[in-house]
Amino acid sequence: MSYLKTPPNEQSRQAVSVSAGKQARKTQRRVEALLDHGFRAKSFWHSLGFALEGWWYLLKAQRNFLIDLVVAAVVLGMSAFFSISTLEWVVVILLIGGVLATEAMNTALESLVDLYTEGAYHPKAKIIKDVSAGACLILAVTSVTVGGVIFVPRILAALGA
Repeated sequence: MSYLKTPPNEQSRQAVSVSAGKQARKTQRRVEALLDHGFRAKSFWHSLGFALEGWWYLLKAQRNFLIDLVVAAVVLGMSAFFSISTLEWVVVILLIGGVLATEAMNTALESLVDLYTEGAYHPKAKIIKDVSAGACLILAVTSVTVGGVIFVPRILAALGA
């Protein structure tokens, strides 16, 4: 084995390290290119414009975001119909905002993973996407549970049960 400069397992570690370094440099160059081509906000109004473009993208391209908006409208209508308390309004509004923000972050994270992997399958990319979607699910289930606590008694009372 004296003819090998480094042991085989060390050679493979070095190859992986070089590969990871190349990928990191490639990603850094992409980010720098984005920043150099006008993706920096010049003022508050530019930042607001970018945020509105993000909303528009979510509305156009994300089915789950649209579903969340429809559910939010129904919940707000039920909140007004049942004259919920001020504290209940605060909870409902915070949960709606949380669900929409989590869905937006999930979309951003998935897009970032897709940019990095260039559409190629990678087990770590799958974990990132699955965990991000799981965070949306956790908040959605929590919101439905809180909605049940707030609205089920009122619905049953309205039905005379």
